[in-house]
Amino acid sequence: MSKKLKIGFFNSIDETIPSPKGIINAPLVFTKNLAEELSKNGHQITLFALKDSRLLGVKIYPLDYHLDKNIKTKSTEWVSSIYFNQKFLDYELTKDIRKFYNQLAISEICLKQKEFDILHFNYSVIDNIVPFAGLFKKPVLIVLHDCTTPLRKVVLKKAGDFKNIYFISISASQRNSFQTASFVKTIHHGIDINEFSFNPKPKNHLLFSGRLLYKKGVDAAIKAAQRSKKNLKIIGTANDLNYYNKSIKPCLNKNIQYLGMKSREQLAKLYQDAQALLFPIRWKEPFGLVMIEAMACGTPVIAFDRGPVREIIKHGKTGFIVKPFDKDGKENIKGFVEAIEKIDQIDRRECRKWVEQKFTFKKTVDEYEKVYYEILANQRKNK
Repeated sequence: MSKKLKIGFFNSIDETIPSPKGIINAPLVFTKNLAEELSKNGHQITLFALKDSRLLGVKIYPLDYHLDKNIKTKSTEWVSSIYFNQKFLDYELTKDIRKFYNQLAISEICLKQKEFDILHFNYSVIDNIVPFAGLFKKPVLIVLHDCTTPLRKVVLKKAGDFKNIYFISISASQRNSFQTASFVKTIHHGIDINEFSFNPKPKNHLLFSGRLLYKKGVDAAIKAAQRSKKNLKIIGTANDLNYYNKSIKPCLNKNIQYLGMKSREQLAKLYQDAQALLFPIRWKEPFGLVMIEAMACGTPVIAFDRGPVREIIKHGKTGFIVKPFDKDGKENIKGFVEAIEKIDQIDRRECRKWVEQKFTFKKTVDEYEKVYYEILANQRKNK
């Protein structure tokens, strides 16, 4: 049996882990779940995180960072300002300060690296990490949670110069978009299906869950619900107030309801009751955790054919995949409506079974353990 590992974890100093109430942050949820499950498997996990973070069985290395007292004193306050559009800090200043403190955290991890067998960065902003690559003597695994940008392509190409830096993609679609990157593996996210109970008998409404942004297609979900004469419940944070006020708020009524942000327990109930989850994304989403959460409850997903959608939805069995544009080049709302009208053809038991087969968190943890051991074996071979 392979020896148990000492693993240093880091996500970011953007928020405490678990994330504060009212904030959607899939990488933080993933970091929490993976760290706790690895700990249950006997590994010694140390999470570098803001000092109020708490995880079961995981040692917290507290990062006690604060802003200048003339701006704000509590680290979580200034970070939350980004998500809730509060105006006590200029956004660019906030972004620069956040980057500085994330880099400061990475430098602290550098100083502590001798305590670990491997370092695991569950982090999207890789340009904060790679500049430290020459200082890391231990192997470093970086899980990418975001889409490609010109900067990230440059950073990943440079990272190839360092033999102890390894990357994980969370979907084949994401991996293909980073054409210059060298990945050791693609590992899909998984969920604890016990958190999302199966419901064979939903109510007669639709659901949208996610950040309320144009690229998420909330307004497209509203149009599809209106044209199909279905009620729609909307869950999530209004990150872009201009978009919310222009494209969402005027549509709200007794049939189109915005319920704000909900706890994971409340969200699970909303998934269970929904006839379908609408996922009309306008960008190459790196993964899309809400899709597997909904299907675990038996709720089929209707999505535009972008990003990893074909990796997650089994067309005609666990939902419907819709072409983004119609024959006239317009957004294919009609295709969404047609899918809604035949949603009862989907056997909700197939949705649950699909997640049990493909997207359990146990499967995800097993994949990460294999990668850790493969990396360590590779490092020993290259010495």
